[in-house]
Amino acid sequence: MSRYGLTYVKSICIHATVDKSLRYILDPEKTEDMVLTTSISNYLSITDNTASCLSTVVGYYNVTTKIRIEQTLQKKNGSSWSDKVIFTNTYNTNVAIYSTQKSGLASGTYRLKTVAKVYSGDDYETVTKYSSTHTC
Repeated sequence: MSRYGLTYVKSICIHATVDKSLRYILDPEKTEDMVLTTSISNYLSITDNTASCLSTVVGYYNVTTKIRIEQTLQKKNGSSWSDKVIFTNTYNTNVAIYSTQKSGLASGTYRLKTVAKVYSGDDYETVTKYSSTHTC
């Protein structure tokens, strides 16, 4: 005589709708607070005391009307971070790719902070992303 075991799986709803659940699955960094933004990413590399900064923000087609990106190159100062240079640019589209460089960096540990204001008409949301740290 054989025995059959039953597997019990309990699921917990973390999002109110299927659409929100799918967006979360496809982009785990996306939160329910991101209504106009589908993704935000940034990248920092440092070579020969020159920082190369790249920020990408994507909004919804036919919903997002403007994206304002502020890149802040920050240097570690003890346990805190200090702003070294700030770049800004505005794009009248739902996709923004912003690339900047800063040369002449002093020795230390740096990160890139990207703050994006993503608009739909007069409404907007603010999303922030920090890069991994790099040392020069």
